[in-house]
Amino acid sequence: MSLNVELYTSGLFGRNLPSNQAQLTALQQSGFTTIVLWTLTVESDGTLLYNNIPIVESGSFVNTYNYLPELIAELTATGSVKNVLFSIGAWGVNAFQNMQKLLSDPKGKRELRQNFNALAAALPFNGYDFDDESLYQPVAKVPRVAFWRP
Repeated sequence: MSLNVELYTSGLFGRNLPSNQAQLTALQQSGFTTIVLWTLTVESDGTLLYNNIPIVESGSFVNTYNYLPELIAELTATGSVKNVLFSIGAWGVNAFQNMQKLLSDPKGKRELRQNFNALAAALPFNGYDFDDESLYQPVAKVPRVAFWRP
C-alpha cells in the first residue's frame, strides 16, 4: 500500500521565475504524491482566478500562465508526485456562493462550464480539491455539473 502525502502550494506555480527549476526538483524528490495548487477562486461572472489573477476568462486560458502546462507536466514526469489538483475556495472568498448562483442560471452554467473546460484543456492536472470555508453546503445539496476533461 502506498502512502498519499499532499502539499498545498502556490509560490512555485504562481509566477514564472528562474528559481522554479530548483523548487520543482525539490518537490519531485520530496516524497509528496499529490500537489494541491492553492487557490483557485470563481468570480461572480464565472472568471477563474489563480492567486487573485485571472487564469481563465470568457472560456479562454490567460497567457499570463503560459508556463504552467510545461511546469505541471514536468512535475509529474519523474519523482514521487503523481497527482496535481487545483484547490477551489479559501477563507474570505465567495467561490462557492458564486458557483451556486452561476449554476442556477443557464447562461451562468454555460460560462462556468466553458471556463472550467478551458482550464482542463490548457493544463495537465488531475482534478479539484474543494476548500469551502464560507457556504458550508453538504455536497448532496450543491448542483452537480461535470467540470472534468472533455
